[in-house]
Amino acid sequence: MPPLLDAGIDGVEVFHPEVDDASREAYSSVARFRGKMLTGGSDDHGTVKQVQTLGTVRVPENLIGPILERM
Repeated sequence: MPPLLDAGIDGVEVFHPEVDDASREAYSSVARFRGKMLTGGSDDHGTVKQVQTLGTVRVPENLIGPILERM
């Protein structure tokens, strides 16, 4: 993850159905320490997915403002 953060990405997708709680906390801590946004999504698009995950993970509302500000 540090090479990606050093490359200039703006955020880290920590809210995702395949990210467990311990990993979410670890990634969130590193991202916050480096001043990066926390984002999320389900990647529930296309026909590749065998299980629908749309709407199973929510991004906390307080994280949406910084995302919108960077758009």
